[in-house]
Amino acid sequence: MKFIVFCLSFLLSFHALANLPGLSTAYTRHLRKTQNLILQNNLLSDANPKTCHAQVVALANTKTIKIFLGFGYMDISQGQDYNDSASQMYGPGDVLDLDARDAMENILISDCPSDKGQKLMACGFSRKGQKLTKKIKNRFSNSNLNIEITLQSPSVTSKDANNRVSKKQMTSSDRSRNHFLSALQTHDVVLYLGHARSGGGPDFYPPVLTASGRVNYDYYRAEQQGIGEMLSALRGAQQKPAVLGVLACKSTGLFANRIRKVTPQSILVTADELFDYNDILPTGYAMLEAVIQQRCTDSFSRVTKVQPASSNFLKVFF
Repeated sequence: MKFIVFCLSFLLSFHALANLPGLSTAYTRHLRKTQNLILQNNLLSDANPKTCHAQVVALANTKTIKIFLGFGYMDISQGQDYNDSASQMYGPGDVLDLDARDAMENILISDCPSDKGQKLMACGFSRKGQKLTKKIKNRFSNSNLNIEITLQSPSVTSKDANNRVSKKQMTSSDRSRNHFLSALQTHDVVLYLGHARSGGGPDFYPPVLTASGRVNYDYYRAEQQGIGEMLSALRGAQQKPAVLGVLACKSTGLFANRIRKVTPQSILVTADELFDYNDILPTGYAMLEAVIQQRCTDSFSRVTKVQPASSNFLKVFF
């Protein structure tokens, strides 16, 4: 069963004082638009649950769905991964994953909106240590089902120049990388939102630069450390993720075939094209909503096409 989403790369958050002014609020507002669009467009309607793919049913029939949402190191470069935002809240040299993580957590712990008998479920979570938790019902059996979400981001400040001289940055990047690789072997759902590094990602570290200060894509294309480590972790997994999302620039062409060879049964979500950073966070949220709602494949496809205030639309292929 093959899902390929038309998307890109994105973000996360750590300490409020290190964030870019207003960006976390703007991302939160964007995510609320996503919630409204899902409800207003009746995107939670579904086929008969009895016709759902076995992978969806199997995921719902676990006692606890363990979800890992890992943001890559989301620096803004002057290279191919940089698109100017209409918000004008960030520019070259800024790092966005701090604010994105804050916004995602804010939405996940907020009350759940509803409309015309429909109610969202990627919301209303409680903090339990480092996890966000919630108890829902398995819609196939009506038994209790626990949801656990772990959010991880690497940046220690929103300024790349500061991070490069911070002793804490390497420790934080190592932690994010290691948690991501571990999640590929232990979690039911793994989502990466970040740079593709032209085939060298996923990446949780400040980028390697050229002498002119641009991201050194030649280096990443040659080394391919991120994807190499990811594939190695998947090969070593006794149980592979039921849902695996790599929301990064052109990840379909850069990664999809290689990933599918090592985990052919996973629902794989990748990106066909470049997307503005304002699009990838709503996409990640829509994926969470579809998974937590235990949607069948057709509805999952519709939900993940949601894009507020954007001319770009997601395309999902099976």
